[in-house]
Amino acid sequence: MLNKFVDHFFRPLDASSVAVFRIGFGLVMLIDAIGHIGFVDLQSMYVEPTVFFKYYGFEWLPALREGVYWVYGISAIASLGLMLGFHYRISTAIVAICNAAIFLQDQAQYLNHLYLLILFSSVMVFVPAHRYWSLDAKRNPAIANDTLPAWCRILLIVQLEIILIYAGIVKINPDWLQLEPLATWLAKRQHMPFVGELFMDPNMITLAAYGVIALHLVGAPLLLFKRTRLYVIIVYACFHTLNHFVFDIGVFPWVTLFASLLCFEPDWPRRFWAKLKRTSYQAPTLTPIAMPAKPIATTITISVCAWLVFQTVVPLRNYAYAGDVAWNEAGHRFSWRMKLRSKQGTAIFIIQDPATGKRWRFDPRPMLNRRQKFKMPCQPDMILQMAHYLRDHLAPEKFNVNNPQVYVRTYCRLNYRQPAMFIDPKVDLAKTTRHLGNNDWVLPLTKPLNPKHLPDWFPKFEK
Repeated sequence: MLNKFVDHFFRPLDASSVAVFRIGFGLVMLIDAIGHIGFVDLQSMYVEPTVFFKYYGFEWLPALREGVYWVYGISAIASLGLMLGFHYRISTAIVAICNAAIFLQDQAQYLNHLYLLILFSSVMVFVPAHRYWSLDAKRNPAIANDTLPAWCRILLIVQLEIILIYAGIVKINPDWLQLEPLATWLAKRQHMPFVGELFMDPNMITLAAYGVIALHLVGAPLLLFKRTRLYVIIVYACFHTLNHFVFDIGVFPWVTLFASLLCFEPDWPRRFWAKLKRTSYQAPTLTPIAMPAKPIATTITISVCAWLVFQTVVPLRNYAYAGDVAWNEAGHRFSWRMKLRSKQGTAIFIIQDPATGKRWRFDPRPMLNRRQKFKMPCQPDMILQMAHYLRDHLAPEKFNVNNPQVYVRTYCRLNYRQPAMFIDPKVDLAKTTRHLGNNDWVLPLTKPLNPKHLPDWFPKFEK
């Protein structure tokens, strides 16, 4: 059985489609890096903050501060190298490291498309996409080849399928099925030209909400079949283009579209080029692949399968925890839970001297940037980090209190419900240990959803 897998993974395939993905992905990364340098307020995001909310296990990572400009600049240069296939593996590794360094700076800046870029750039380090249509192949004919082992294409396509399918699965939840928060988001965009009026039609909103689920759960697998993939890609192209103008989702649409082209036959760029030149296409005789030693081929096959299994399992971890993941955030990140919830909240911290009982109220907003202010009050891990910062720095330095008690009163609203208390105000967060998973000091969600944009015929999920 394993031998059949190895043979399947190392059969020769036309390298042109993977080369086109390399060029497209590198171009997107280059534009993204330049765009951040020229049009994003990196100063307030990464230079000015007093406190950064670190990911668990990466607390040791130093703040980049002004160095963020250098990191994006280096990433832009490396992205050009990735696109052109110039010192390809080094360039791709630098792109992955730069994006990871920026991503890990602050949980408040978490975006699924940043995680997507890190995943694809990390995977591409191991895919020899520089064998064809690259500067490396021109300057070093020894590596030039018009074929790649099939595992390269399998790895990229299955990674894409995992992302798209989970993007549909996570939307099968009571809130989304009752059109929230999509309906409220679209209502705020009713003044957009051409499509704004449709955003106020409950029937169109229902079609959009359920159509997105069908697009991902049905459309993504149909990308794998020759008869349907072109139609699905056209629908995806329309969907992503509309999303680009309606929502701020970064480069996610363009990376997924470039990756979707891998689902066509491996020689599709040659066929497409022949059509543009209006010449008949004849499939070239591909160069046979030099099969690596059996232990190496087996190791590569097992590694690819293990990576894809890992990517499949990670988004499921929220099912190991009790409660609503959109509320308690346990397992929300790295699970492709995109555009699923709207959360707003306020948080006031109480610092208490255990020796005297004296208390101070502290509002953290003046020390936070815009996105930190928005995210922190409804993110348990960020609330805990803020409490530990007050314990370790502000209380001793400003109030001359060592080993203080720290409590929080925070109210959050999920998907436009009524606000509810989010954290148990009796829990001393200064003595609470940070860990992965659910936190028992997060209060359960009790406020019901009251959707306002349902069609008259729509069944009610909640009273």
